[in-house]
Amino acid sequence: MGRNKTAALGYLKEKLRKRLQACGTKFLSRAGKEILIKTVAQALPSYAMSLFLLPLEIFRDMESMMAKYWWQSSSNFPSSIHWMSWKCLCGHKSKGGMSFRNLRDFNLSLLGKQGWRLMANQDSLVSRVFIARYFPHGSFLTATLGPNPSFVWCSILEAQSLVKQGSRWVIGDGKNISILGEPWLPDEENPLIISNHPSLNNAKVCNFLSMDGSGREIDILEDLLVHRDVQLVQSIPFQSRPGEDVLTWLKDSSGIYTVRSAYKLLHQLSGDFTLDVSAEDKFWKKLWQLKTPPKMKNLVWRAAKGCLPTMSQRLSKKVNVTSACPICSMDVETTLHALVSCLVAAAVWNRVGIGTLLHQQMSFLDWNDKVWQNKSIGVESIVVSATNYLNQCRIAQKSSNELLFSGYIPGDGAEQWNARMDNSIKVNVDTSVFSDSSSYGVGFVARDCGGFLVHGRWYKAFPWFNYAGSG
Repeated sequence: MGRNKTAALGYLKEKLRKRLQACGTKFLSRAGKEILIKTVAQALPSYAMSLFLLPLEIFRDMESMMAKYWWQSSSNFPSSIHWMSWKCLCGHKSKGGMSFRNLRDFNLSLLGKQGWRLMANQDSLVSRVFIARYFPHGSFLTATLGPNPSFVWCSILEAQSLVKQGSRWVIGDGKNISILGEPWLPDEENPLIISNHPSLNNAKVCNFLSMDGSGREIDILEDLLVHRDVQLVQSIPFQSRPGEDVLTWLKDSSGIYTVRSAYKLLHQLSGDFTLDVSAEDKFWKKLWQLKTPPKMKNLVWRAAKGCLPTMSQRLSKKVNVTSACPICSMDVETTLHALVSCLVAAAVWNRVGIGTLLHQQMSFLDWNDKVWQNKSIGVESIVVSATNYLNQCRIAQKSSNELLFSGYIPGDGAEQWNARMDNSIKVNVDTSVFSDSSSYGVGFVARDCGGFLVHGRWYKAFPWFNYAGSG
């Protein structure tokens, strides 16, 4: 391998760069990029990472390339603004991230699998070689680097603490478990003995058991261990007829080490993932479970995380633009304004009652055309395109070709709104029942004599999505 590990493993970066460049010539939606990054880009270095601990420089360069590809809007604009750090993108989807892999943690999880195999399959040729070379009188959990270690052994040993944290010994006769350095105490935070009496060096757990193996030598425990360790040892339920010691992995129901559970454990230890479920976590879970096209869910995610390139967001990134909305020029363009309160956005919402998913898909594209190509599109055209798009997506998900949403035609069922001459407020109310999709909707819009929206409220229930709100 040589001393310069970065140069020796640099081919991984080149492979990733070529793969992303080849895919960059094709137009992919954000959801398509997500699949490509997870299934192709992050899978390229997996074999090397299962044997070697890659240098941090390689991780940084590879993650930088993937982040650039993720945020790049098109091949015509190679430079792009990164609206969120890669660390946040690696967060679990249920916590507001995109579940991209943290390559360093994934590397350690793969190496931990090799360390587990050295203990679980001690009769294999590889295990026998490593045991004879590096820990002939102990186990992988108590092994040290040793003189002149190979790069493979140095890499596997980096995952030793991970394996210790997630594994526990089920004590049988105690002959295979070292008292020091192995996880056998029933303590989730620290399963290791903290006592440092010289007599404990190279001693086995069986030395704490009575001659018949059915109990503990209390006098020995109190002489050699601190009070905390004595209490934990006494709380262990020893078997009346002890068998062999068994090493089990706590983070998987099978008791066997898995890369996925080890990766999750690393995120828990670093504080990036918790088992507690907040109200925000419930929102993310519900979002990703919606039966809608992935790119529509991705748009909702970007809006909720503040990753849409609105004028206010660009100003925060030191881009020289005005803060005014390019559509209505009446207010600062924030995410909420662009998707909800802009005159054109509000008109679309009012026209279709509840058109959350429809609107989210189309309004961003129309806004983008207005900003970059100075194109405008009417409210009726937005409703037509959005409704037809949802039709196609829902039909594609079902075996039947029955139309679930009747095609919308401009002016179909619509009436011309007439303003009142006085200073009063006019309220329009409408309800509708969709028998084909077992859904219903009701809403009202209040406008002043100038036609400006004063207040609106709507409610619509779909089989797959219930939501209510006001504007």
